[in-house]
Amino acid sequence: MLVEEFDFAPATDEIQSHAEELREQILMNLSRRTGIKTIENAGEGSKTTYRIRGRLRVSGTKARINMSMVLCEAGETLFSRNYDGDISDIFEFGDQIAAKINADLRIQINAYDANRLEALADDELSVSELRSRAARNFYRATYSSWQRGLALMERAVELVPDDPMALAMRAVGEVMLHAASYEPMAPERLMQLEEGLNLAIKQAPKVDFLYSARSNLHGLIKGDADAALRDAEYALKLNPTYLIGFGALASAMILKNDLLGAIERLEYSMTLSNDDPLEAERTFPLAICYVLTGQFDKAKKVAEALAHANMDNRILQKLLGMVLRKLGDEGGAARQEKLAENLAFAPSIQSIRVLLPEEHAAFADELYSMARV
Repeated sequence: MLVEEFDFAPATDEIQSHAEELREQILMNLSRRTGIKTIENAGEGSKTTYRIRGRLRVSGTKARINMSMVLCEAGETLFSRNYDGDISDIFEFGDQIAAKINADLRIQINAYDANRLEALADDELSVSELRSRAARNFYRATYSSWQRGLALMERAVELVPDDPMALAMRAVGEVMLHAASYEPMAPERLMQLEEGLNLAIKQAPKVDFLYSARSNLHGLIKGDADAALRDAEYALKLNPTYLIGFGALASAMILKNDLLGAIERLEYSMTLSNDDPLEAERTFPLAICYVLTGQFDKAKKVAEALAHANMDNRILQKLLGMVLRKLGDEGGAARQEKLAENLAFAPSIQSIRVLLPEEHAAFADELYSMARV
């Protein structure tokens, strides 16, 4: 990936310095990604797949950076977006904008890598190509697409049993499917996945995704809050803008009953990308945290959005009913609860089971009882 020098206006030394600083931050963030080679100029060697372009414009304290990602071979612009901010504090501006750009580029690169393989059959794909196809299925965020993604990762592990990313993606798929179905994981499968993650981290100890994957195994399946917290914190140490890392960290903090801390991380993660296909994975826990901290108006807003987007989701309809009852809307709560009762439970990535501490067992029992068929 080539990150070109940024254009800037007005053409002053100060604005040029700001543009160079922002480019350096983006280069640093991208260089942390496994599987991406980042270069600063076209003379550094090999053919590049993507070209990143940027233009910074400043008026007073207002700044706008336009970022685009171009497919080098075809010259096609795959992604373009404006990012606005206040440049009076260049360091804060740079941190905020670079974080958003990094999150968006990560999603766009994964999406395109999968699209270019569309015509190939599974048995024609390499392990890295299988990973791209699985990522695309995970991004579709349905239970069946996650099942498809997991099957692809099982094939990848069969081909290369010690591939770190395949081992981690297999674990993530299995964890999410069990959390979505509210079913316990067989001990032997849990051991297999944990051993695979330990091997993956031993081989690639600086990859954020591996630690977030192990964190979710600890936090969503094993209920080990301390282990989940350690791994999530390390994933974010490696990459402070990592969306999946924030979700893993929030799950661990919820399990430790640090609900306000979880809210802070989840709310911040929502500001990092406008295109995150897995946002609901963090939205449902956020709604739960709002309820458990007495922030019922915020809980209603989030729960309504989730329920209206997933009308056939029994868990989400029940959650909205519980929120309405907390707000004193008995009629609305009764209607929602009746709606939930008339729905059949179906596993959904939009409402994965978040393990709660003992202090909130009654809430968990009421909400999660809707997962019974």
